Amino acid sequence: FSIGIFICIMLAFLYTFSRFYLYPILVTFKLPIRKIFKNAFIFSIIGFKRNIAGFFGAALVILINVLVYIYMLPIGGLLPFFITIALTSFITTYAAWPNIKKIMIDPYYKKEDRPVKNDEEDEPVFTDRG
Repeated sequence: FSIGIFICIMLAFLYTFSRFYLYPILVTFKLPIRKIFKNAFIFSIIGFKRNIAGFFGAALVILINVLVYIYMLPIGGLLPFFITIALTSFITTYAAWPNIKKIMIDPYYKKEDRPVKNDEEDEPVFTDRG
C-alpha cells in the first residue's frame, strides 16, 4: 500500500514539474501536442534538481501570499492577481529554461553551419530627423 502511495506522489511531482516545461516549449518550438507533452515529461526527469528548487521557490511565494492574506486581507486578496501568478510563473520558467536551452536550442545552432548575417547590425534602427 505504501509503495502505491509513493508512486502516486512521484507521478504527481513529475506532472507538476512537466508543467514547468510545457509553456516554454509550446511558445518556442513548433511541435505537435503529443511531442510537447513527451518532451516536457522527459525534461521533468532530466532536470529534477532544478525542478525541486523551482517548486520550493513557487511554494514559498504561495505561502507568503497565504500569510499576507491571513494577516492583511485587502492586500492579500489583491496579491494573487498582480504578483503571485507572475512571480511563480517566472520562477518555474527560470528553473526550466536552462535545460531547454542546453538540450534543444544549443544543439540546433551548433548543427546549423550557415554564418550569421551581420547586415542587420550595419543599418541603424533609428535615424535623426533634425
